[in-house]
Amino acid sequence: SRVLMKILYGARYARFDLLYATNHLACLVCKWDDNCDKALYRLVSYIDSTYNYRMIGYVGDETHNISSRYWSDASFAACPYSQRSTSGIHHALYGEQTLYPQAAQAKRQSAMSTSSTESEAIAGFKCIKDYVIPGMDLYSKLLDNAKLRAEVREDNQAFIHAVQTGRNPTMKPLNRVHRVSIGYLHERLAEDLFSIAYEDTNNMAADAYTKGF
Repeated sequence: SRVLMKILYGARYARFDLLYATNHLACLVCKWDDNCDKALYRLVSYIDSTYNYRMIGYVGDETHNISSRYWSDASFAACPYSQRSTSGIHHALYGEQTLYPQAAQAKRQSAMSTSSTESEAIAGFKCIKDYVIPGMDLYSKLLDNAKLRAEVREDNQAFIHAVQTGRNPTMKPLNRVHRVSIGYLHERLAEDLFSIAYEDTNNMAADAYTKGF
């Protein structure tokens, strides 16, 4: 635990690529085995071999031309032990000449999902509820844009369609099992608090937080 928490401290600040591996091992602390020892050794070896890696950001636009963009992704049944999915979220300030990372998250979901779309809905709901809406006041002030609208990028068209229409007839257990409300997201979208658009899987910035590499 001591080793993992030291790695996690640095990963949250400047090495987002370490988040998935560290959090995955942290979930196994109470059922540690020989495979976990090998995985931890490989993680520390990776850090040692990439010690000179740096996460960079650049800003080349005026503040009123910068948007607050969020990428949300999920891997269906990624955990081989619990068969639970993993949510990945990436947040950055974005513009034509701007890309500045702000936050990232890799977290195993609290219950099993029955489909890829369901796992994407859980990740998307957490992204919008815990990151997008609370950050609106902060970034509208920092970017000097009172009408700032956050941009959410998803690579699952079924989830995007559900948010746009407010209907999810094939995912009825979402609210009871995962406490995810598509109606809540639809209302916030109708209030123009954020926009949601499709992002090609190859360009999904949150993909690195949902699986090992």
